[in-house]
Amino acid sequence: MFEDLRDFILKFDNLERLYLIGIGLVDHLHDMIQACKRPKLKKLALPMNGIEKEYCEYFNYMFPFETLESLNLSSNWFGSEGIGRFMPVFKQFKNLKELFDRTQFVE
Repeated sequence: MFEDLRDFILKFDNLERLYLIGIGLVDHLHDMIQACKRPKLKKLALPMNGIEKEYCEYFNYMFPFETLESLNLSSNWFGSEGIGRFMPVFKQFKNLKELFDRTQFVE
């Protein structure tokens, strides 16, 4: 299913908004990394996907740092340790204006 979803998303070169809500993408991160690296993506929502702290390092490869303006990572399970794994690359965002992060703390 995720390979089909990735291939479907990749057909849209001008995609500006992508919402992948509650689909459990952590088991298919390679496919989702390819799908999310869209050259014109401005809004990305990945809430309720069961993302835990060990998966946060994949964010370093997943996001289009040049164009992304809004990022929603709410209702996942990575807590402050997961954010710590991703924080070093925040300076790469060129246009980020909104960050939604209401993580579930399981520490």
